[in-house]
Amino acid sequence: MRPRREAREKAIQFLFQFDLNPTSKLDEALDRFWGSQRNAKADKPAPPDEQTDEGATAEKSAVRLFGDPLIKGVIEHLKEIDQTIKQHAKNWDINRMAVVDRNVLRLAIYEMHHRDDIPPVVSINEAVDISKRFSTEDSGRFVNGILDRVKQDLMRPARTPVPKSAWQIGIRSPTSPKTQPTINMHSMSLFQKLKEGLKKTQASLSQEIRRIVTLSPKLTKEGSEDLEAALLGADLGLPITQRILAATKSAYETQGRDGVNIFGIATREVEAALGQKSATLTKQPKGLTIISLVGVNGTGKTTTCAKLANRLKESGSKPWMAACDTFRAAAIDQLKLWSERLEIPITAGAYGADPASVAHDALSAAAAKNCDYLLIDTAGRLHTKHNLMKELEKLHRVTSKKLPGAPHEVLLVIDATTGMNALNQAREFNKTAPLTGLILTKLDGTSRGGMIVSIQQELDIPVKFIGVGEQADDLQPFQAKEFAKALFVE
Repeated sequence: MRPRREAREKAIQFLFQFDLNPTSKLDEALDRFWGSQRNAKADKPAPPDEQTDEGATAEKSAVRLFGDPLIKGVIEHLKEIDQTIKQHAKNWDINRMAVVDRNVLRLAIYEMHHRDDIPPVVSINEAVDISKRFSTEDSGRFVNGILDRVKQDLMRPARTPVPKSAWQIGIRSPTSPKTQPTINMHSMSLFQKLKEGLKKTQASLSQEIRRIVTLSPKLTKEGSEDLEAALLGADLGLPITQRILAATKSAYETQGRDGVNIFGIATREVEAALGQKSATLTKQPKGLTIISLVGVNGTGKTTTCAKLANRLKESGSKPWMAACDTFRAAAIDQLKLWSERLEIPITAGAYGADPASVAHDALSAAAAKNCDYLLIDTAGRLHTKHNLMKELEKLHRVTSKKLPGAPHEVLLVIDATTGMNALNQAREFNKTAPLTGLILTKLDGTSRGGMIVSIQQELDIPVKFIGVGEQADDLQPFQAKEFAKALFVE
């Protein structure tokens, strides 16, 4: 185990004990704690390869050397840290949180607020991993959600106070929201839209990479670990992270720091990993092409259905939409509004109607009007709920019976802000309804846009479109080269 990881885990153990028995004699308590850790290890026979390791004592010293300041810092700033947790945990009572979660959060927030030498992405990544290890996957997601909000607060620039008299006479501060320059997404090229959408991911990565490069003329072990943490923190996944690390180490060895462009290396490796899979939609030579959009609630699936229909219309095709999310009245109304706004016909059933029946009627109507595409907005469902997944299977069986081979595309809509949980969703949906492509939404609201690479690497399912904004034309075809550039190029 890495000394810093071990130090964090020991710090959390100490904070747990401190919760139970607070003491003003902190140095004595720390001596007792570290002594007990040594004694506990002494009772266990060491593996043969460790019994003669001369570096073991030095490593233990390094663990305490890193761990003590963390523990003392958390305790010194405990009130401030707990206030931050209360602010971002919303409905959670801090005293009713799981002990592990509470102290993992305390440690990470202390690092993010008070340790400039530790990148926030490293603190978050370590906290989530420790939480999962000592608790559950759900705890890891809970911790990650809170720390993401803390990080966003840290990245948000402070506003200049505006004197009351200035407001009274109608003069606004240059930093007032009303006078902030707005970005016209409509006039942007695809690369510009991608870059704007991925700016949180790109800013996080470039900040850490620049810091690592300037630390030492060589890529040290610590620098390598920090680079790994930064890449994993953007959810690029272990395989591509290892490829970037290997290429970077090789470049340092042959060219030295001055000849190395880590951004260029990372861009090339990501582009190569994504390959040249086409983002184009399937089109039947004759008749109707059925596209089923699936996913969990809250991913932006209904809006994406409308945006995709609009894209098809703008390209000269005739789309039709089917509001088959009959379990949510709001989803039906939302798609109807999009239908009116975009002037795209729709079949919508009543709230609570059989989704398969609505799909059947929509297919008949679209075929009768000689439409090119039918886009089905299915009900949002948890990928872990067996009965809901069976309902999706039924809908697909009905369309296939009515039109053999349908649905021709099954696109999973994923919220990019969920990070690696999106990979779990893709795995499970792919078992029930074999996926032909992915659509990633909300890339403009996350610092973890690298998860596209993880999903495509593991499941070999092409990313067909990405959402980089709120407008109808902000659904863009996925292009590996442009994505890799937008992810790393400043």
